Amino acid sequence: MIPRRSWLWPAAVIHIAIACGDAPGDVIVPAAAGNPGTLPDPSHAGGPGKECKADADCGGTKPICEHGLGMCVQCMKGGDCPATSPFCSPAQHACVSCQKDTDCSAMQRCDPTLQRCAASCAKGKACPADALICDSSLELCVSCRTNADCPDSSTPDCLNGRCTNCSSGACL
Repeated sequence: MIPRRSWLWPAAVIHIAIACGDAPGDVIVPAAAGNPGTLPDPSHAGGPGKECKADADCGGTKPICEHGLGMCVQCMKGGDCPATSPFCSPAQHACVSCQKDTDCSAMQRCDPTLQRCAASCAKGKACPADALICDSSLELCVSCRTNADCPDSSTPDCLNGRCTNCSSGACL
């Protein structure tokens, strides 16, 4: 005679497999975009977005519901952005100042990391007082390359060419 509980084990395994499977509507980041089998990073546009099903669920600086993520984001297309940051970065769903060098004025280049226009030091051009260091690999003027370039104790950390204040691994 088979014990009464022996049928529970296969049933539990099947239930878990179905619950964890790729059901319609699951959002999984493909290997090319990150780790396979993980949910996307919700930190688009400056921090975690609120969960949503429609734009009406969103507001403030993240007024648009990105249905694929189920998260409120800053933008989905350039028309969602203000004139000061007219481009929508599709990877971050954030409004940015530029996406390529031609989006900037003649004396500037588009910083590929921050997607903002910055003074160019290409062809020996001098950098302005607020960004005296030339990052020759990017041909961009930056405030710092290392923490040693940041003398102000309120912004002692160099991050992406700017002096900032980082604490507990999170930059302010």
